[in-house]
Amino acid sequence: MSDDTSITPAIAGASGGLPDPYGVGFEESVSQLELTKEEWERIERIRIRVGALVSNPFFVAFQNISGVLIALVALSGVIAPTVVSPLMGFAFIIFIPIFIVALAPSFIAAESSWRAFSLRTSLWEQGGMRGGKRTGLKSRPGMDRIAEGLRDGRRNNGFAITMASISMLLFFFSVGLSTDGIAYNLALLIVMTTGLGFSFHAIFTNEYRKRYGDFLPYLMLHSPTHRPTQLNTILGDLVVAHLDPDSELDWRDWEGRLESSLLSGVRPLQARERMLYLLYLHQIGTLDTQEAIRELQQSIRSRSLADLLLDENAIFNWRTLQRVVSHAKAWQPEVFQLLDRLQSDLMVCSPSTSKGGWRMDLALDNVHEGGTGHLFIALNNQTKKTQHVRVEVIIPGGEPESRDHRLEIQSCIGPKSPLPLTDPLKKDVLDYIPQYLEKGAILWLGVAWKRGFKGQKVVQVILKDDDGTVFKSRVINAHDAMNEAQLERMRTRRIHLARAIGEMALPTATSPNS
Repeated sequence: MSDDTSITPAIAGASGGLPDPYGVGFEESVSQLELTKEEWERIERIRIRVGALVSNPFFVAFQNISGVLIALVALSGVIAPTVVSPLMGFAFIIFIPIFIVALAPSFIAAESSWRAFSLRTSLWEQGGMRGGKRTGLKSRPGMDRIAEGLRDGRRNNGFAITMASISMLLFFFSVGLSTDGIAYNLALLIVMTTGLGFSFHAIFTNEYRKRYGDFLPYLMLHSPTHRPTQLNTILGDLVVAHLDPDSELDWRDWEGRLESSLLSGVRPLQARERMLYLLYLHQIGTLDTQEAIRELQQSIRSRSLADLLLDENAIFNWRTLQRVVSHAKAWQPEVFQLLDRLQSDLMVCSPSTSKGGWRMDLALDNVHEGGTGHLFIALNNQTKKTQHVRVEVIIPGGEPESRDHRLEIQSCIGPKSPLPLTDPLKKDVLDYIPQYLEKGAILWLGVAWKRGFKGQKVVQVILKDDDGTVFKSRVINAHDAMNEAQLERMRTRRIHLARAIGEMALPTATSPNS
């Protein structure tokens, strides 16, 4: 046999690549994902533009009076039929564009909001958002409430369109009727009823329309139904507890950017508390822009400050951070009373901070009609070492009447003399408060009294160690609130004010306080 005859062994798969188990064209799923993202971005632009129009006060007023106008014309047709009847056809033509203008923007805003919600949640689930992360957004706590709020907006539009359609149909029907007949008067009577119904419905649902066009689209629809009992970092954890699930994902990304922007040796949680508190003080006018930036530069690199806080295209910047802090304050203003008292104690060197030991402060919101409320217990360990303590809450006539919590709280030594709010040369209040916020704790407890409870509602809080030695004991009286609807209106007003803060222009390093 000749030696130049070679035999090549057959090896499976040696002649080509591995077979595609998903079939031809599977790789196109990436482009489909990109198309979905492009569609979401297009719908998002429509949502913001149309939402800005719908929430405009002039458009709100126009929509509110549209039904009243057709009701007044119908009333005139009943009172003076011989004068008004010849003009009914012309009036019908006029009301067609009026109702189209009154209804179309709200309809587009509601539908684009729902479409954007569906696309965005789908993109998160398919890994089409930042970094390709897959997140089941719809299953996160609170998303069901957000979806229901968006559906409410669509239902409201459906009712408004029905009222307007009935009004216009019967108005058109009355044009060809004899003014002496019952049908004419009955048709105009129904037009008056549906027209006024349209306007009253528009007035009662103004709140829904004002939520459209928000750059944080789900924040105003979210309610903190799931929250921690203990806020470990007081201000930051409170803000996160009131963020909607979608914004919370963006918040985690922002925290990563913050950590990479810090000066060497700065603790990330303490820097976050310091930043949020400084922005809060700037928002309420205690600090001007220059003072706030100077204080921020003590923990953040100067070259990173603009990208972190002054980027208009960033989801979280100077103004939106102020907004989420104010949004949390709109829900729980009592916590900010605790912060204001802490600041005051440090500035005047009150015994609660200067004598060491334990500092305990309480806040209780107004008790609702159903006998429920929220109790906040702020704790700071001003001893020289980290300790375990027990907090016993006693509520006479409450459900339950007693509860016990065990905590570990880090040491945070307080000042021994009064402090200025800001001082570039020595430690000031703005140096101490972030430490108190990071190392302290706030218990956020729901309280309730038995139905039909008579008498003064009192809560007693006892702070003690594991051996039963009592460190502090405080009593706070509960105040019965106004009815639930009034509380909701007050909270909603504060939430809208918080949104207005987020939509203000960003400050600059050379601008005065704004």
